[in-house]
Amino acid sequence: MKAFLFSTLFLISVNLHATSVEDRLLVLEEEISILKGQVNESKKIGILNSKRLNLGGYFIFQAESINSNQSANSFRKIETELIISGELIDRWTYFNEVEIEHESGLDKATKHTADRFYTKHQDIIKLERAWINYEKSDLVNIKAGLMFSPIGYMNRTHYKPVILGTDRALFLRNNMISRTFSGTSIWGRSKRLLYEVYGGSNPTVDETPFVGGARLEYEFAYKKHIAFSNHNTRRADKKYTTVNAIDIHSEWKNFNLTIEYLKDNLEGEGYYIEPSYRQGSWQFFYRYDFADIDVDVDQDDDYHRQILGVNHLISGNKRLKLDYQLYDYKIKKDSNNKNKDFSKITFELAFTF
Repeated sequence: MKAFLFSTLFLISVNLHATSVEDRLLVLEEEISILKGQVNESKKIGILNSKRLNLGGYFIFQAESINSNQSANSFRKIETELIISGELIDRWTYFNEVEIEHESGLDKATKHTADRFYTKHQDIIKLERAWINYEKSDLVNIKAGLMFSPIGYMNRTHYKPVILGTDRALFLRNNMISRTFSGTSIWGRSKRLLYEVYGGSNPTVDETPFVGGARLEYEFAYKKHIAFSNHNTRRADKKYTTVNAIDIHSEWKNFNLTIEYLKDNLEGEGYYIEPSYRQGSWQFFYRYDFADIDVDVDQDDDYHRQILGVNHLISGNKRLKLDYQLYDYKIKKDSNNKNKDFSKITFELAFTF
């Protein structure tokens, strides 16, 4: 900046003392040349040679109070997502998302007992997504990298400042599907019809098994759709788990409705129904939620969840959330003959930036 000011003042001084039109033109040409050089240098530094660069993300603060035998109150989690995206050259775009968490979770050994409690807080930094996309046309796009599996609605629109609840659907929490994959996706749209086919590997488990599938979506109107998905994962025994899913999302005036249902070839199933109503800056919702990894094996951990909540929309997707969650287990007593059912109240602040 100092060099820029010095050179500008110098050139202005020379310009003021020029004695002819030719001299003044020469001075102006030199000034323009210097300015072009400085703009080009700042462009290289500022946007890393990208045609376009976007920087953003969101911040989460969450606190919980659990009605259980143990004292289970905690601020629980602080989470920041950093997102960098942009356009490299015409038709080539990129996206990177890094998650930084300071989080306390329920102890795994006691999570489904009456004596559940929080573990100590842990710091986690991980790469959520990183991909590059080539747009040949509206009908054909090719994407490669680390991505979210396109199955269902909530796994695709998972951002905390967007979803109404303080927690995602149970079938996502219980790993019924591979939420992410590393590989390639081909996707596009033709009028109201959208499609995506994908294949790669699951980077979150040992031996990174194959993951692949397809999604077909039809848009009836703005924010009204029905979609069918197929999702396949190769297991350790070299057989495949196949999940078929349907999701419906509709917005009409102040009313919203989202429904998802999944079922796999191991007789596992998961679903939720979530109606909501918005009045001004307040949005009220209810979610009935269930997931069962295998209906024929070990029902000790199987439960239904009901969530009753409210969001206060501060601005855009900046919101405060408060919800009451009620957990209802199929098998009511744990090994110590204590009641496993419980409830909790969760508060969350979710800000985009």
